[in-house]
Order: sequence, then C-alpha cells, then structure tokens
Amino acid sequence: MTVWVVVEDAHKAVGLQLPLMIVSPLIAACASDPSSFEELLGSADFYAHGLAGAVTDGLLAWDRRDGDRAASDKKVPRIAEEHPKHDLGLLLGRAGDDGLLYIDLTEHALVVHGRVAEVVHKRGEVEIVDRGAPTGRRVTYQLGHNWQITAQRGV
Repeated sequence: MTVWVVVEDAHKAVGLQLPLMIVSPLIAACASDPSSFEELLGSADFYAHGLAGAVTDGLLAWDRRDGDRAASDKKVPRIAEEHPKHDLGLLLGRAGDDGLLYIDLTEHALVVHGRVAEVVHKRGEVEIVDRGAPTGRRVTYQLGHNWQITAQRGV
C-alpha cells in the first residue's frame, strides 16, 4: 500500500510515492521544523535509514525521464518527481492506495486524505526502519504548536 506524499517548500513542490510505513518518519521529521525539502529528507533519514538515498535516486530518474520525452510519455509509475512551486496542482491531484499526505513546510501544515489520516498525529512514537526493515527501536516525537493538521477520511 502506498501514499502519495507532496512536500512544498518556499521554492518547489516534490511528489513521492511511498509505503504507508514511511509516513510516520516523515511526520516525526517535521518536529525539527525543516524549512526545505532537503532538510525534511535529512531529518526523516534518521527514522527511516536509506530513505534519503531512495528518494534522491527517484528524483534523478525523474530528471532523466523528463529529459527524454519518449520515456516520460510512457505509463511508468513515478516514485519521485519535482516541479516548480507554481505547478503544485500537478502533484495534488493524485493519491496512493492509502491516500494523500500534503506537507507545507512554509505554512507548517499537514493535510491528509484517506487511510493515511490514521497515522498522522502531532505527537507519537515511530519505529526506526533500516532500508525498509523495522529495527524494533522506537522513538517519540512531538510537532511544535505552530503545526496544523487537517484530516479528511475519504479520498
């Protein structure tokens, strides 16, 4: 099961197709108040070792596909893609099997749709994952008072 995650910072919007189990590490990473996608990804990599490398590889594949018009027209699932901020609508119109998570780093806002709403909380516990495998180690997190969560159960 996957979640379509859209992260918006002051300069760009990035879309990621990720397993539901990676949502909690992303939310926990928001507790460090990252100002950019890169900072969020770096913080999330603490909770989900290997995530930053996998996302970077996905973005590199997107760049290569974007440069090759024939390849970009194929119906190939995209793991990660980056767009200018004004193209945010291209990313928000999608959802994974378990819904959509929109992270706005400039407004400190989380918007969730679908089943993913069940795992997004201002305070919680997250299991550290190493390259997709649970480690059994758990840590707690708490988002600052400036973070707002808006949830809608249905997609």
